[in-house]
Parts: sequence; C-alpha cells; structure tokens
Amino acid sequence: MSPPIITFIKPGPEPIVTGQTNPPVTPIQPTPPVTPIATNPPI
Repeated sequence: MSPPIITFIKPGPEPIVTGQTNPPVTPIQPTPPVTPIATNPPI
C-alpha cells in the first residue's frame, strides 16, 4: 500500500507545470462570455 502512494506524488509535479499555461487561456475565455451576459439584461 505504501509504494502506490509514492507513485501518486510523482505525477503531482507534472500538472503544476501545465498550470502556468492555463492562466493565459483562462483570461481569454471569461472575456467572450461576459459580452453575451451583458446583452441579456438589456434584452
């Protein structure tokens, strides 16, 4: 049981690196959705 736990710790660091590339993509997505939402209330 102990050995499998160690294996999970190794994959952890990998996802952390991809997190840096996520930030740039996140700001782009929220911008488009904000426009449609603003037009809804006026309608």
